[in-house]
Amino acid sequence: MRNLGCLGLFVVAGALGQEVRVRNGVVEAREGTWGTVVQGGKGPAWVGYSVDGRAGECWEGGCCRGVVRLEPAGRVAVLYRVVEGKVEKVRFASVDCEIDAGGLKVIWLNGVKGEESVRWLAEMAEVRGAVAALGMHRGAGEVEALAGLARKHAGGRVRGDALFWLAQRAGEKAVGTITEAIDKDPDTDVKKRAVFALSQLPKDESVRLLIQVARTNRNPVVRKQAFFWLGQSREPAALDFLEDILGTRGKGNAY
Repeated sequence: MRNLGCLGLFVVAGALGQEVRVRNGVVEAREGTWGTVVQGGKGPAWVGYSVDGRAGECWEGGCCRGVVRLEPAGRVAVLYRVVEGKVEKVRFASVDCEIDAGGLKVIWLNGVKGEESVRWLAEMAEVRGAVAALGMHRGAGEVEALAGLARKHAGGRVRGDALFWLAQRAGEKAVGTITEAIDKDPDTDVKKRAVFALSQLPKDESVRLLIQVARTNRNPVVRKQAFFWLGQSREPAALDFLEDILGTRGKGNAY
């Protein structure tokens, strides 16, 4: 391992020639293993690495920060906050971002593969930020992992998060999993989030499926959500459908 110093700006060489900039922290480089992630010492520490991810400007949690590169890196830094061997939360950022460690130790892992990262994050899906970080991977089995979490995870919040990111990443390929959740998930809140996930699909497909849910689903809460997101879409087909419903509601055809 290499201790790279403390409380300054450090540039850690990553894969494919990418560099990650860490400020305000003690940085230590190691080879990447799962054991390293969960062994951050007694006090709080961050453990991070980079993998292939969604290309974009310097963003963190959806907010652009720092230098905007016209040719973005297409790599994502995944960071775990570890206290006494337990992962408290997960953060992610474009490798174009400068990372401020807040005075804490940063263990930077070299050689982590995307497939390993996907497996780790899926295993700790209940940890805050883990599913979102999983959704930022690229070409490492993240779609299959998200679909598995959406269908089988015991936690409703995790299933809902997975549905959202599945819609973001898989587009029309996610339809089967999302509609299955609307029909079969036992948690109404998850059903509502699945309807929202439909609204995130490409517009033509999104509107068609939302109209189908609004017309046929037996759960009034689910139908209400579908109507809401159809209105938010402002798509002509959605507005035509809503106008038809409003025009016939007084004749006894209310949903």
